[in-house]
Order: sequence, then structure tokens, then C-alpha cells
Amino acid sequence: MELKILNPQEGGFLKEIQWNNEELKAEIAEKMQEYASLAFTEDTIKEAKADRAKLNKLRTAFEDERKRIKKLCMAPYDAFEKQVKELIALIDEPIRLIDGQIKEVEERRKVEKKGEILEFYESVIGSLKGILPFDRVFRQEYLNVSKSMKSIKEEIQALIDRVNSDLDTIERLGSKHELQIKDAYLKTLNLSVAMQEKARLEEVERQLAERKQREEEETKRRCQPVFVPIPGEGNCRNALAAAACCLSLGVPPAAIADGIAKTVVKGRAELVCSGSGIRVWIDYAHNGESLREILRTLRRYHPARLICLFGCGGERSRNRRYPMGTASGELADLTVLTEDNSRREDPRLIMEEIRRGIEAVNGRYVVIMDRAEAIAWTIGQARPGDWIVLAGKGHESSQEKNGVRTPFSEHRIVRELWEKRARL
Repeated sequence: MELKILNPQEGGFLKEIQWNNEELKAEIAEKMQEYASLAFTEDTIKEAKADRAKLNKLRTAFEDERKRIKKLCMAPYDAFEKQVKELIALIDEPIRLIDGQIKEVEERRKVEKKGEILEFYESVIGSLKGILPFDRVFRQEYLNVSKSMKSIKEEIQALIDRVNSDLDTIERLGSKHELQIKDAYLKTLNLSVAMQEKARLEEVERQLAERKQREEEETKRRCQPVFVPIPGEGNCRNALAAAACCLSLGVPPAAIADGIAKTVVKGRAELVCSGSGIRVWIDYAHNGESLREILRTLRRYHPARLICLFGCGGERSRNRRYPMGTASGELADLTVLTEDNSRREDPRLIMEEIRRGIEAVNGRYVVIMDRAEAIAWTIGQARPGDWIVLAGKGHESSQEKNGVRTPFSEHRIVRELWEKRARL
């Protein structure tokens, strides 16, 4: 079957179009020479435009004739092209049918081959299935006809063996960063990348350790141990605030620590005597909240017994009495109820109101009217490990009752009793 051109041919192709080309070329060239030497002026511009119109008309005539001849020449080709395309369309139909069947066969072959590869994968993957899912092992080139199942199996087995070996290597390192190193390896399945991650993590750890050591050394260099002689978190906070102010003013840390250690606020959580495990404190607490605070503070040191001696001032808010009773009843192991500055009030009535608060919380108490006698009794019966709080008068140096103010110093009374106890 061959497509043959039956028209007359010259030189292997269709006969040329013959026309008076040379005649016209010579005639036009001669005519154009006339225009080459012309020089138009303002007076001859009209003639120039007329000549240009003639030349354009001639050019259009030639161009129209060219298009007509082309159309005549192309008419048989267009008919020929249409006929050939019809033949090609007849041929393309069976080609499409054959291509479709070939693709179906190829697709079935690929599905069967992929199934065979998956079956082999399942038989050898073992515990690595979570790490190496089939999609990560499978490569599209495995479905090529040129790729044999033997080579595919060898590649998959080699990959599994390599991953197992690499993971064993990582585990044998015994690194604390094992999980991070494995994570880096599993992203790339490249042992070199995992080792680089190990080196990076160890370097970060080293730098952090060095920085921590430098910070600790700097902290030791700059820190100054401080002893706060007044117990309680509130007093510690006060001491820190004072230290911060001093530091901002340029006071040396050692001087600040020395000053705080020597700070004593008379009658404010003041330790006045200590020995044989017994401690005696004087505090100005004269309402329920302040008494509760000092007792809670001392209770944190776990004394054998916490004994609280106090009363309430007369001609002052009666609302203080009951809460002071409940505070001591709850937090003290023993309350010694005595008089304070009763002024013109009957101290027995004041103590009665306090007593109700103590009994409301089932607190243990004794009542000794005279404050000096009460202090003497409390210190006299104290046992090793007992802590005693004398609350209410604090820094005061007098006592007022029945409208009369008389000298009264708890500090002096306690020291005298302590000296007497030491001589026994």
C-alpha cells in the first residue's frame, strides 16, 4: 500500500508555476529608477502622493494575483489532505483498540507483580513493619518488565538487613539520646545522619552543662548566705526586700548579711531565752490574726509542745477576744490565760470572753490571773523541747489596771526566772 502522486512532476516535485516574472521584473526595475532620482518639494508634494498611490495600487494588484494563484494551487492539496486524514482515522481506530488491550494486560501484570512483592515483604519485614511500611519499601520501578522479582527481593531483603544492623549499632552506643538519634535515622535511613545528630545532641548537652556550671559558679560567687533571726515567711520576705534596697544603694552583700543577722525587733517574734531545748518568745500579737500567724510560724519548727500565754487589753475592741481564744485553742498545745492591760475593765470578764473561744475548739488551757505569776508558772513547768510564746505586750514596759500604770517588763521577768531556773 503506497500513496502515489499521479500529476506531472519535475525534479521530484510538482511542476513550477510559470509566469512573466522576468519581463515584469525588468519593467518594474526600469520604472523604479525614475523614482530613485526624484526629489520632491512643497510644490511637487501633490505629484508625490499621486505616484505613491499608483505604486500602492500596482503592489495590491500583484498581491491579489499571488493569493488567487495560491488558492488554485492549494485546492488539490486541501482535497488530498482531507482524503489522507480519513485514511489515518481508519488506521487509528484499531490502534486505540490494541493500545487499550495492551494497557489492560500491562496493568494486570503490574497489579499481580505488586501483589507478589507485597507478599514477599510481609514474609520478611518482621518487627520493622511499623518503621518500614510497604509504601516506604516499594519503588515504582519494581513494576518495570526489566526488573526481575529476584533482584527486587534481594533489594528489599538488603534494606531490611541494613536497617536492623543500623538500629543495633545505635542501641549499642548506649546514648541517653537514643530516641532522638533513632528518630533522625528513621527519617532518612542514613546512619551517617544519625551519627551527626548524636554528635549535635552531645555538643548541645556539653554546652548546657558548661553554661550551668558557669551560672552555678557565678551564683556561688555572688550569693551571700543570710541568717534571719526573726522566724516566719513574712519576716524572710521583709529581709529580702531590705537586702534588695541595700544592694541597689551599693551596700556590700557581706555587710547586708551581717546587718540582717544582728537585727532584733523588740517584742516582735523575739527569742529572749533558750536552753535545754526550751525557747521563750515574746511577741506583740494582740488580735486573732497576728496571734494565729506567730503560732503557725513556730508550729512549723515542730516543738515538743507549743505553749501560749496571753490576755486581752481592756477598753479596746471586744471583737479581738474570742478570735484570739480560737487561734490559741487550735494551734497551741496549752494556753495560759492571764491578764493584759485591763485598764478599768474587770480582767475576769475579759478572760471569760477569751475562754469561750478556746473551749469552742476544744483547746487545753489554765487560768492564772496575775501575769507575772502566770509567766513564772509556765517557765517552771516547761520540759525540754517546749516553746513558749508570751503574746500581747511585746515591747511594752508597763502594765495598766484599775486605771493605774505600773512598770512591767516581760523581758526582765523572763531573764530573772531563766537565771533562777539555771541555778537549780
